[in-house]
Amino acid sequence: GARGALSSELNVPVELETAIAAALGEFLDAIVLSEEGLEPALGILQSQAARGALLPLEWVRGSGKLNLAGLGLDSRDVMGVAADLVQTQAEVMPVVDLLLGRTLIVQDRQAARRM
Repeated sequence: GARGALSSELNVPVELETAIAAALGEFLDAIVLSEEGLEPALGILQSQAARGALLPLEWVRGSGKLNLAGLGLDSRDVMGVAADLVQTQAEVMPVVDLLLGRTLIVQDRQAARRM
């Protein structure tokens, strides 16, 4: 069945909420569900002529996360890889790694420009 919106599955530090929300974009409200909940969810979307992102846990595989050590970035500028800065349950981590594993969170706009 459906677990709920991805945003409800994440524990994000207050100071990073805006950055993580921006990185996730429309996936912030994507529905995390198990495979057996997929067909009913698709039926609801179709019957209501609605759109939405569905993230069946069994189908999602995290893509390779960025390795900060190999990037040679100034550690004063980089807070970390976005996926490493949020907490969630283990079964949801592949979704987080897929959506946030290649996104860097930096201290500020000036730090982003230096990159």
